[in-house]
Order: sequence, then structure tokens, then C-alpha cells
Amino acid sequence: MAKSKKYHYTECGLDYVYLLNGYTERITPYGKAVSITAVEQLHKIIGEAIISSPEPLSGAEIRFLRHELDWSQKRLGSQLKVEGQTVGRWERGETSIDSTADNYIRILYALYALDDSADDIKSFVDMMADLDSKKVHKELKFTKTDESWKTAA
Repeated sequence: MAKSKKYHYTECGLDYVYLLNGYTERITPYGKAVSITAVEQLHKIIGEAIISSPEPLSGAEIRFLRHELDWSQKRLGSQLKVEGQTVGRWERGETSIDSTADNYIRILYALYALDDSADDIKSFVDMMADLDSKKVHKELKFTKTDESWKTAA
């Protein structure tokens, strides 16, 4: 039986991704060229596999998910309430990510990259990232109407 050829897809930034098909190799005057079918769909499937893994996120996986979100380290950091430099240290493997940030990155990826129908939740999550933790609400006012309770001005 002939051994099946696989392509080691390191271009995604992960050293453990292999393609069994869905790619074409050809020789050019500049060397071997590889063409991959439906790269965006492939990256979504890779992202789903990463966030579904029970193992903590590696630095390369954090970078992959962040790139798929098309976010800067600063933007991801603001969502997690850490400095962008902290995200960079996680990605380079200089420091370990804590489990809360790990879980939240997975949720952010699922929400922003995989769910096209969650605009209200995305707006809420974006608003949370902009919250200033030093601000304190001094007074919340509510009023009862015939139908329900509502926030009062």
C-alpha cells in the first residue's frame, strides 16, 4: 500500500498542523509552491480545534487566534484587562497565561470568529473592554411601568 503524502502546514504559525489533501504542490523557477484550497475555512477549523482542546493555550495558539480575529496585541489585552505587552510575552512563551485569560480568549474567538449572529453580545463585550474600573456608579434608578421595570433617566 502506498504511503499517503501529507503537507506540514507551518505557514499558519503552528508546528503541528498537517494537511492530508486540499492542497496542490508545483515546482516553479523559484522552488516549490503550495496552493491551499479554502484557507479561511481551514483556519476556522484549526481555530475550533484549538479552542476545543483541553490543554492550556500555547503562545503560538494565542497568536494564531489573535491573528484570526485580526486584533492587535493591544486590543486583545484591552479585552482581557492586561497590557498588550503581556499578550506579547504569552505569545513568545516568556510567561504563562492564567486559566481565566485562556478561557476568555477561547470565548472571544468563538464569539467573534465563529458566530456571525451574536452582534448584541459582541457589542456588550466591546463595551466591557472599555469600562474604566475606577468609575463607580453612585446611583442606579429604575421605574415600574404597567408592563415591566425599566431603567430611569
